[in-house]
Amino acid sequence: MFKSHLIAMPPLSPAEKSILADAGFFQVKNGLDQKVRAIFDELQDALNQTTQGKLEYIPPELLQGQSRFYRGENHNGYPWRAVDHLTLIRGADIFCLRALLLYGCHLSLHLILSGKWMDLLAKRIVDAQTRLSIAGFEESRSDSPWDWHYGPDTHGHIWETNQPRKFLKISLHMPPDQLDVFREKANQAWATLLPILFEG
Repeated sequence: MFKSHLIAMPPLSPAEKSILADAGFFQVKNGLDQKVRAIFDELQDALNQTTQGKLEYIPPELLQGQSRFYRGENHNGYPWRAVDHLTLIRGADIFCLRALLLYGCHLSLHLILSGKWMDLLAKRIVDAQTRLSIAGFEESRSDSPWDWHYGPDTHGHIWETNQPRKFLKISLHMPPDQLDVFREKANQAWATLLPILFEG
């Protein structure tokens, strides 16, 4: 006899049944997904244009980094959409600029550094912490650079250089209902970061 490994699921709740039967909900979700993709495509173009203006300062290796759109339906229960820009991940050496929408939670822009990129650029970020804080950036306190949740226990002011780090992740967060202005705000934030990271 074969044993079933299926886990018995509880019956659908009234709220789940209501959503499942609501055709209008799924039409709205589909329309929203299309608008989100269009806005993220526009953001990708804007980031590319901003980067083009600073090519002379950016390490050639980073120009091999990818820019692409990602989507998923379950980051701890929430759908998500993301665009990466100049993202280069080679073992422990990570440079990642990621714009993210976590449905129901927030919009955000993240710069993640580890390995040689953190060694190269962390001091520049710490030295510019006042300017970055004014621009709205905070440093992640999470154990993983790929944790996208936001709250007072996950983010705070940018630490001083002598704090030990496995990685450096600074983030800018906005409410999700500000999607219409996210392209402009995220691109402005990247324009602020570029000279801090690479000029001088």
